[in-house]
Amino acid sequence: MPDHDQPPYARSTRDRVYWLRECHGFAVVAGARRVGIVDEVVFGKDTTIPEHLLVRSGLFRRRRRLIPVTQIDEILPSRKRVVLRTQRTDQ
Repeated sequence: MPDHDQPPYARSTRDRVYWLRECHGFAVVAGARRVGIVDEVVFGKDTTIPEHLLVRSGLFRRRRRLIPVTQIDEILPSRKRVVLRTQRTDQ
């Protein structure tokens, strides 16, 4: 896929890390299911690269869940949305 056809965050590692750091408040979805809202970006030992997203969900957003960034399929900045990978059941 040519570079210009990829979403902005995927064009380089720097862009992906930028959007991971800037996705606070984005909706998190998996397929057609809404998972929650990004409440916090969590860093590990390397404080420049996010490792997890802390997502709030449920009524009044009291439930909190850590989602590894490796589960992210796509970030849609213009829609303020983080799309998670869904497991295929057709295999």
